[in-house]
Order: sequence, then structure tokens, then C-alpha cells
Amino acid sequence: MVRSGRAFPQGRFRGHDLYYAELEWRFPIKIIKSKPDLLGGVIFKNLTSASDRSTDVNLFQCIVPAAGVELRIMIQKESRANLTIDYGWGPDGAGAFYLNLNEYF
Repeated sequence: MVRSGRAFPQGRFRGHDLYYAELEWRFPIKIIKSKPDLLGGVIFKNLTSASDRSTDVNLFQCIVPAAGVELRIMIQKESRANLTIDYGWGPDGAGAFYLNLNEYF
């Protein structure tokens, strides 16, 4: 399963060509001294563009940005398994909430 375009419902951008780029900043949230790896946070920013040859829309003709935040809860240190809770914002009131197990990449 491919997960991209956080802030938009899956399948929001479709076309003959698709470009997606994302940048994340991950940081620890050290609230519990005995378990410093338990919680983490993420701030992310992404860009999406899609083409549609049937309507003469070229790739990069329209680039849609989005941004968001994530809370990470480590549930198994050995396998680095995380429960993640995300919320992303996009233009024109777009927004999406995600609950995931493990990593985006």
C-alpha cells in the first residue's frame, strides 16, 4: 500500500504521472524519564502534482502543498514498531486524520 499526500483522502490526486515529495522533522518527546523513546513528534510538509493527458494538464502545472503534525508512540522497541496519529492540512479547507502502525518510509 502506498501512503502519500497526507492531508488529502487517498486517491484525491490521480493522473497519468504523479509527483510527490515530503519532508519530515522527527524529534523525541521526553516526558517519561524511564522511557525516553516512548513518544516522538513529527512536523511534515509535502507537495503533490499530477498530470492528465486527456485534459491537457501537465505535471507541475499545478502543485498542491500540505503540512501537518504527527504523534508517535513506540509500542515495540526491538522492531521499532510505532503507533502514529497524524493530522494534515491542505488548501481550501482540506484536512485528513490518519492512524497508522509502523512507518511511512
